[in-house]
Amino acid sequence: MGTRDGLEAALLVSWDRETLAVYADHLQGQGDPRGELIMLDLELASRSSPELGARRTSLMTGWLGGLVPSNPHTPWVGDSFRFGFVENLLLEAHAEAETRLAQVLASPLVPYLKRVTISGTAAHVATMMRGLADGGLAHSWLTELVVRLVGPGFVDPDAVTRWIAVTPSLQRLDVSGRQVFADFPHPALQHLRITDATAIAGVFHADDPMINVRDLDLAFDPLDGYRAEGPIAALQLPALRTLDVSRNEPEARRIQYGDPDVDYYDAEDEDAAPREAGTPSALEMIASQPLRTQLTRIVLPSLRSRQEVERLEQIVAQMPALEEIEVKRAHYFKLPAELAGTRARFVRPAGWPWPRVSELPAGDALHVLVPGSRAGDTVTIADAAAMMERRFEDLDADARYAWTRFWAFVDELGKLPWKTDPHRTWTDDRGFPASILVAGLEACEIGGSGGWRELRDQLRFRRPFSEGAVLTVHRIRDL
Repeated sequence: MGTRDGLEAALLVSWDRETLAVYADHLQGQGDPRGELIMLDLELASRSSPELGARRTSLMTGWLGGLVPSNPHTPWVGDSFRFGFVENLLLEAHAEAETRLAQVLASPLVPYLKRVTISGTAAHVATMMRGLADGGLAHSWLTELVVRLVGPGFVDPDAVTRWIAVTPSLQRLDVSGRQVFADFPHPALQHLRITDATAIAGVFHADDPMINVRDLDLAFDPLDGYRAEGPIAALQLPALRTLDVSRNEPEARRIQYGDPDVDYYDAEDEDAAPREAGTPSALEMIASQPLRTQLTRIVLPSLRSRQEVERLEQIVAQMPALEEIEVKRAHYFKLPAELAGTRARFVRPAGWPWPRVSELPAGDALHVLVPGSRAGDTVTIADAAAMMERRFEDLDADARYAWTRFWAFVDELGKLPWKTDPHRTWTDDRGFPASILVAGLEACEIGGSGGWRELRDQLRFRRPFSEGAVLTVHRIRDL
């Protein structure tokens, strides 16, 4: 256990702070600069100081030399170096891509890659995969490959074969694009994420199957407007146990909004249209799969009607191995606590707490008075509800909690007695914690023309608020 090989084998099995600290101490004893860098990262994870940061920068510069860019704002491989390993080597298509890869391959970093992300054309992807494979080194730490293909065209199978030969520990493959790989029969691969049903043809034929893939996350369509047509073919993944089709929401398209690894949904675009008959749906895709009888877990997009719930009940009644059904995204429809016809655990989110945009009365708004302000801001409820439909599911837990509290408060305001004059109707004032709305708006900016940006700026200007500060709010509607 005290040898370098023994410690690295232990880290491959269990990545924990204690083993990392012992490994770092061993490396320092051998004069390896990674040892001190690991110890610095462990310390920086619990406390930050200018001295620690400066020491780390000095070590990285001295160790990696020519890899450090002259422009401090230029991204480089060192940005992803943590705890002695490169967490993500990004290889994008540009004029100096091959030169940059050659520099990385010649550096002391190359044996310690954990994830590689390649973005570009099929030719670029093949070149980068070959470059990493032909360096005469087995990448034993490399556990994840991400490929973002630009334009259709299969990557040269020879590059795939070479890559598989030098990545014995590869566990995760994340592929996005049309017709990326004809096959990818890596024997160690267990987790597969595909964006576009055409991305890996080999997933749907048994000539050279991916024999150990246990989890598949499949989005039928890419982000470029192309739609899958017709039913999804039968999956040929003999070890599959989890099928995640939660990214296949029934909106006309998924859109890219910020993080490229997060899916956002847009049904409001002027070009949007409902999915046409014959395009695949998540439920019918599962129903059509012969291997559904071996699945122990399925993950679904939102369910939006009693009819969809009943169809799900019919499908899972024919899945004897099923242990868990998870609905990943909420919607306005309130799901039942359990499903008929199965003993599988049913995990589902609470229904959306805000009112449907189509059901809001014209001019429905809130008047919000921030502590220290005289006039207050009027914000349109429909603008916030529309943004919630797009962003709520992708917010972190604290932000979702803040917005859920806020929408429950808005609902309570609507139940108060309304007062009316010739121009408008309104409720009495009620107080709402300022800190909660601040948390919600900082996590999800509403924007639009309904005054939300002005309210956010007012909240920023008036901070810090005293403990327990409340906003004075009433609900109004124009007549």
